[in-house]
Amino acid sequence: MSAAFGFGFDPIGNDYKVVRIAHFCSNKVRDSEVYSANTNEWRNVRPFHPEYVNIPEYRDYDFQVPEDFPEYNQFDVCVNGILCCLGFYGILAFDLNNEVFTTRNLLPARSSDYCFTDFSDFIAVITYNKEKERNYIFNLWTLNDEACLRGGGGGGVEASWTLKLSIDVQYPDPRVWGCFNCGDFVLCTEDDDCLLYNSHKKEARIVPVSIIISRRIFKYNESLVSIT
Repeated sequence: MSAAFGFGFDPIGNDYKVVRIAHFCSNKVRDSEVYSANTNEWRNVRPFHPEYVNIPEYRDYDFQVPEDFPEYNQFDVCVNGILCCLGFYGILAFDLNNEVFTTRNLLPARSSDYCFTDFSDFIAVITYNKEKERNYIFNLWTLNDEACLRGGGGGGVEASWTLKLSIDVQYPDPRVWGCFNCGDFVLCTEDDDCLLYNSHKKEARIVPVSIIISRRIFKYNESLVSIT
């Protein structure tokens, strides 16, 4: 069994929530549930999903399960009540207020890999491709209207992206973990050095932190509630 988690704030319901997706490899069944801090309880996510139709032991269930699964077993970012990550078929999103999943193949460009982050309160995706030896192009795109990920199907809203930043990095096999609102990209080299790349000055400097065990960064915001 594989499990993926996401945590975020629902600004409409004024509630902190945790979502869990479990994938049972033996019969390809997925189960999903959400925890609400306001009610202090877990509940299954609804409504019925046709993936259960031909599985006898699940015919009496009316729980919703996503058609996709987080590629890295986690949701990468939460912006305005929408949890987002890369799935195997595109973007996998969870609307914390409506408590429904959306899977849409609406990524902005072809890429060697994708990194989801938040940029100035927008859902953002960093794409990158190798141009030549020791030469990588990183592009940061922002999703123009997150409504395309709400309500389980986006309500017919078309997805569109805006290219915000682009950098040309000349390091061997760099990986990207995120980008700050100031335009600084956080990269990791093949030697596991952490680089802070200033997209405006086009300069990189090594910062003395280790991010070997992670593939993303978390942006700190002042907490308005106790986490204990």
